Amino acid sequence: MGVLEQLTNEPYVLFKEKINAKLPGGQGFKPHQDSPAFTHLGQVKHVTVLFTVDGSYIENGCLMVVPESHADHRIIPHHSSGEIVEEWCKEHEWIPVECNPGDVLVFGSYLAHKSNENTSNTSRANLYITYNPISEGDKREDYYKDKREKFPPLSERSPDKDYSEAAKVYNFANPIL
Repeated sequence: MGVLEQLTNEPYVLFKEKINAKLPGGQGFKPHQDSPAFTHLGQVKHVTVLFTVDGSYIENGCLMVVPESHADHRIIPHHSSGEIVEEWCKEHEWIPVECNPGDVLVFGSYLAHKSNENTSNTSRANLYITYNPISEGDKREDYYKDKREKFPPLSERSPDKDYSEAAKVYNFANPIL
Protein backbone atom coordinates (compact mmCIF):
# COMPACT_ATOMS: atom_id res chain seq x y z
CA MET A 1 0.00 0.00 0.00
CA GLY A 2 1.43 3.39 -1.03
CA VAL A 3 1.63 6.45 1.18
CA LEU A 4 -1.27 8.22 -0.56
CA GLU A 5 -3.45 5.16 -0.17
CA GLN A 6 -2.55 5.04 3.52
CA LEU A 7 -3.50 8.72 3.90
CA THR A 8 -6.73 8.56 1.89
CA ASN A 9 -7.84 4.91 2.02
CA GLU A 10 -8.04 4.99 -1.77
CA PRO A 11 -5.59 3.95 -4.52
CA TYR A 12 -4.17 6.77 -6.67
CA VAL A 13 -2.45 7.03 -10.05
CA LEU A 14 -0.03 9.67 -11.37
CA PHE A 15 -1.92 12.45 -13.19
CA LYS A 16 0.61 15.21 -13.91
CA GLU A 17 3.71 16.93 -12.65
CA LYS A 18 5.24 20.38 -12.91
CA ILE A 19 7.94 22.60 -11.51
CA ASN A 20 6.91 26.07 -10.40
CA ALA A 21 9.92 28.34 -10.33
CA LYS A 22 9.54 31.85 -9.04
CA LEU A 23 12.36 34.26 -9.83
CA PRO A 24 12.93 37.44 -7.80
CA GLY A 25 10.01 39.73 -8.60
CA GLY A 26 8.00 36.78 -9.94
CA GLN A 27 4.25 37.10 -9.68
CA GLY A 28 2.11 35.13 -7.29
CA PHE A 29 -0.58 32.59 -8.09
CA LYS A 30 -4.14 33.77 -7.54
CA PRO A 31 -6.35 32.18 -4.87
CA HIS A 32 -7.82 28.95 -6.25
CA GLN A 33 -8.68 25.32 -5.73
CA ASP A 34 -7.38 22.64 -8.05
CA SER A 35 -10.67 20.69 -8.09
CA PRO A 36 -12.51 22.74 -10.77
CA ALA A 37 -9.56 22.81 -13.18
CA PHE A 38 -9.92 19.41 -14.84
CA THR A 39 -13.62 18.71 -14.89
CA HIS A 40 -13.38 18.44 -18.69
CA LEU A 41 -11.46 15.20 -18.08
CA GLY A 42 -14.07 13.96 -15.61
CA GLN A 43 -11.98 14.70 -12.53
CA VAL A 44 -12.40 16.85 -9.47
CA LYS A 45 -10.42 15.00 -6.82
CA HIS A 46 -6.64 15.17 -6.73
CA VAL A 47 -3.88 14.92 -4.19
CA THR A 48 -0.73 16.92 -4.81
CA VAL A 49 2.63 16.13 -3.28
CA LEU A 50 4.79 19.25 -3.21
CA PHE A 51 8.55 18.76 -2.88
CA THR A 52 10.35 21.92 -1.83
CA VAL A 53 13.50 22.31 -3.93
CA ASP A 54 14.57 25.69 -2.57
CA GLY A 55 13.40 27.16 0.68
CA SER A 56 9.84 28.44 0.33
CA TYR A 57 9.25 31.37 2.64
CA ILE A 58 7.00 34.42 2.91
CA GLU A 59 9.62 36.62 1.21
CA ASN A 60 9.89 34.44 -1.89
CA GLY A 61 6.20 33.71 -2.29
CA CYS A 62 5.52 30.52 -0.35
CA LEU A 63 2.21 28.70 -0.59
CA MET A 64 -0.60 30.22 1.48
CA VAL A 65 -3.70 28.25 2.46
CA VAL A 66 -7.04 28.62 4.20
CA PRO A 67 -7.09 25.93 6.90
CA GLU A 68 -10.04 23.52 6.70
CA SER A 69 -11.21 24.99 3.37
CA HIS A 70 -11.05 21.46 1.97
CA ALA A 71 -13.03 19.79 4.76
CA ASP A 72 -16.49 19.71 3.16
CA HIS A 73 -15.26 18.83 -0.37
CA ARG A 74 -17.06 21.68 -2.04
CA ILE A 75 -15.99 23.92 -4.85
CA ILE A 76 -15.69 27.50 -3.62
CA PRO A 77 -17.30 30.18 -5.83
CA HIS A 78 -14.78 31.29 -8.43
CA HIS A 79 -14.43 33.27 -11.65
CA SER A 80 -14.07 31.59 -15.05
CA SER A 81 -10.32 32.19 -14.71
CA GLY A 82 -10.29 29.87 -11.70
CA GLU A 83 -9.63 32.64 -9.20
CA ILE A 84 -11.72 32.36 -6.03
CA VAL A 85 -14.11 35.30 -5.66
CA GLU A 86 -12.79 38.24 -3.66
CA GLU A 87 -15.59 38.19 -1.07
CA TRP A 88 -14.72 34.65 -0.01
CA CYS A 89 -11.02 35.49 0.18
CA LYS A 90 -11.66 38.49 2.42
CA GLU A 91 -13.81 36.42 4.79
CA HIS A 92 -11.11 33.81 5.43
CA GLU A 93 -7.66 33.88 6.98
CA TRP A 94 -4.79 32.89 4.71
CA ILE A 95 -1.77 31.42 6.46
CA PRO A 96 1.71 30.94 4.96
CA VAL A 97 3.14 27.44 4.72
CA GLU A 98 6.88 27.98 4.92
CA CYS A 99 9.04 25.01 3.93
CA ASN A 100 12.74 24.28 4.05
CA PRO A 101 14.55 22.62 1.14
CA GLY A 102 13.54 18.96 1.02
CA ASP A 103 10.28 19.40 2.93
CA VAL A 104 7.22 17.64 1.55
CA LEU A 105 3.67 18.99 1.70
CA VAL A 106 0.61 16.93 0.73
CA PHE A 107 -2.69 18.66 -0.03
CA GLY A 108 -5.97 17.87 -1.74
CA SER A 109 -7.70 19.55 -4.64
CA TYR A 110 -10.34 21.24 -2.48
CA LEU A 111 -7.80 23.21 -0.41
CA ALA A 112 -7.92 26.95 -1.16
CA HIS A 113 -4.38 28.10 -1.85
CA LYS A 114 -2.38 30.90 -3.44
CA SER A 115 1.06 32.46 -3.34
CA ASN A 116 2.29 36.03 -3.31
CA GLU A 117 5.00 37.77 -5.32
CA ASN A 118 8.63 36.85 -4.72
CA THR A 119 9.94 40.01 -3.06
CA SER A 120 13.33 38.48 -2.20
CA ASN A 121 16.52 38.51 -4.25
CA THR A 122 16.57 34.71 -4.60
CA SER A 123 14.50 32.33 -6.68
CA ARG A 124 12.50 29.42 -5.36
CA ALA A 125 11.25 26.26 -7.00
CA ASN A 126 8.81 23.55 -6.00
CA LEU A 127 8.07 20.24 -7.68
CA TYR A 128 4.35 19.42 -7.75
CA ILE A 129 3.34 15.81 -8.43
CA THR A 130 -0.41 15.40 -8.73
CA TYR A 131 -2.32 12.14 -8.42
CA ASN A 132 -5.95 11.28 -8.98
CA PRO A 133 -7.97 8.38 -7.57
CA ILE A 134 -7.94 5.31 -9.78
CA SER A 135 -11.75 5.40 -9.47
CA GLU A 136 -11.70 8.55 -11.70
CA GLY A 137 -9.59 6.74 -14.29
CA ASP A 138 -6.02 7.01 -15.51
CA LYS A 139 -6.17 10.37 -17.29
CA ARG A 140 -2.46 11.18 -17.58
CA GLU A 141 -2.19 10.44 -21.30
CA ASP A 142 -5.49 12.25 -22.01
CA TYR A 143 -4.30 15.29 -20.04
CA TYR A 144 -1.00 15.67 -21.89
CA LYS A 145 -2.52 14.94 -25.30
CA ASP A 146 -5.25 17.54 -24.76
CA LYS A 147 -2.80 20.08 -23.35
CA ARG A 148 -0.38 19.63 -26.26
CA GLU A 149 -3.19 20.12 -28.76
CA LYS A 150 -4.94 23.07 -27.10
CA PHE A 151 -2.10 24.76 -25.19
CA PRO A 152 1.27 23.82 -26.71
CA PRO A 153 4.61 25.20 -25.52
CA LEU A 154 5.29 28.78 -26.63
CA SER A 155 7.79 27.59 -29.24
CA GLU A 156 5.07 25.55 -30.98
CA ARG A 157 2.23 28.07 -30.96
CA SER A 158 0.75 29.60 -34.05
CA PRO A 159 0.78 33.42 -34.02
CA ASP A 160 -2.70 33.36 -35.60
CA LYS A 161 -4.32 31.28 -32.87
CA ASP A 162 -5.88 32.50 -29.62
CA TYR A 163 -4.93 30.30 -26.67
CA SER A 164 -6.78 32.27 -23.99
CA GLU A 165 -9.56 29.71 -23.46
CA ALA A 166 -7.08 26.86 -23.09
CA ALA A 167 -5.08 29.02 -20.66
CA LYS A 168 -8.12 29.03 -18.36
CA VAL A 169 -7.71 25.27 -18.05
CA TYR A 170 -4.00 24.66 -18.33
CA ASN A 171 -2.85 27.77 -16.46
CA PHE A 172 -5.75 27.72 -14.04
CA ALA A 173 -5.48 30.77 -11.73
CA ASN A 174 -1.81 31.32 -12.43
CA PRO A 175 0.13 34.19 -14.02
CA ILE A 176 1.89 32.19 -16.74
CA LEU A 177 1.06 32.91 -20.40
